[in-house]
Amino acid sequence: MEDLTKESFDAIVFDGEGTLSSALPWQHLAQKKGVLLEVNNYLSLLSQGEVDSVELFDKLFKLLSPSLNESLELGRLCAERLVQDAKGLLHLFQSLGKQVFLLTQLPEASSVEFAQALGLAENKVFGIQLFYNSDGTYKDFDRHSLLVQQQGKLRVINHLKKSYKRLVYIGDGVDDLMLLNSVERFVGFGGLLCSETVAKEADFYLRCPTLAPLIYLCLTSSERGKLGNSQQSTLCQAALNEFTHKRITLSQKISV
Repeated sequence: MEDLTKESFDAIVFDGEGTLSSALPWQHLAQKKGVLLEVNNYLSLLSQGEVDSVELFDKLFKLLSPSLNESLELGRLCAERLVQDAKGLLHLFQSLGKQVFLLTQLPEASSVEFAQALGLAENKVFGIQLFYNSDGTYKDFDRHSLLVQQQGKLRVINHLKKSYKRLVYIGDGVDDLMLLNSVERFVGFGGLLCSETVAKEADFYLRCPTLAPLIYLCLTSSERGKLGNSQQSTLCQAALNEFTHKRITLSQKISV
């Protein structure tokens, strides 16, 4: 098939919830505490990006008051519900020396717990730092965290671009589209929940339940050639199956 990645990427950035994991961590905690309707409302407003995000996060955290144990539980929940081929792909990328980052709007403790299951180091994770009392109950959150600011994800990407010129981003939400002009390639993932808005704007859009096609969308043919035969054949075959069934959309506005 045609080589879809002709120039190497310096770093690969993944959205967490909805892309690497099928878990809905905030909704999970909200349901346990009987505040699902209110939390869904806050999350909807945050996804629109047109509100005071620090104030909204303050309301969200006060409503949920996630303890340290609950924060760790959310991370484990994400780790238990990994999207197909997620762990294998991240391991493969790192085996080639690729810089892989995880970006979530979860508590930092949740994000680190989630990342460990994926084989990512703590310094490759972006989350929201929470402060806890001595007994582990929720106290406050870091209002200076990049991810609670207006256009927080864009702030993180701009921070990464100081060290990594060519970035590829993989995400599922409409709020991820703010990154389109700041990354060299934007891959939308609709394997869990399809968004036609994201599909229309993304450079590539995956309508399949597996992340396997990323082996072609994030690696050059030369990089794939460095992989072990078993690593490459399994993921490449899974990816080719999705391309054959036309479950990957290529934007007409980009050159590969």
